[in-house]
Amino acid sequence: MIKKAFEDVEKGVKYVQEFLATNFDINENNNSNLIPSENAFLLLHSYLLDKDNQLSQKEKDGLKLWTFSALHHSRYSGSSESSLNEDLKGLQTTKPIDRWLEVIRQDVGSLDVKEIGSKMNNTSRFSLFFALALNDALDWRSGSKIQANDANEDHHIFPKNSRELWIFKGDKK
Repeated sequence: MIKKAFEDVEKGVKYVQEFLATNFDINENNNSNLIPSENAFLLLHSYLLDKDNQLSQKEKDGLKLWTFSALHHSRYSGSSESSLNEDLKGLQTTKPIDRWLEVIRQDVGSLDVKEIGSKMNNTSRFSLFFALALNDALDWRSGSKIQANDANEDHHIFPKNSRELWIFKGDKK
């Protein structure tokens, strides 16, 4: 019984790794520094394992939206235990992803991307790099597609010598 449980944990971890690599270009070789909170992975693990990683396109799209929204809106930052417990209960509903998205809507008002502003933290860095990668943005220095990894430098995306072109609202010159 314990061996089976550990095998399930391992299988679920592989499902989460595959989901993150496919949808967010996140894998063990890059991008882990962009994750604002790993707590969302617990729900991904449970959901993907329950479905044996066999998802409809609608489920994949919903899970991708929920994952982005949970990380972007800091669903599990700070005291995350109550949020996590609430969302784990959602697994027992007929439409867990819809429930999770609705909870985020209720907490923050909408699923719209919030303004990043002038401070670059883990949440804004994740959102920014994901948006850039999703839109096939290029690293200005290398000319290669932006992939959020340890080698990326902010100034490769926003060169210091052209700062006036990209000053964020609220930045001081």
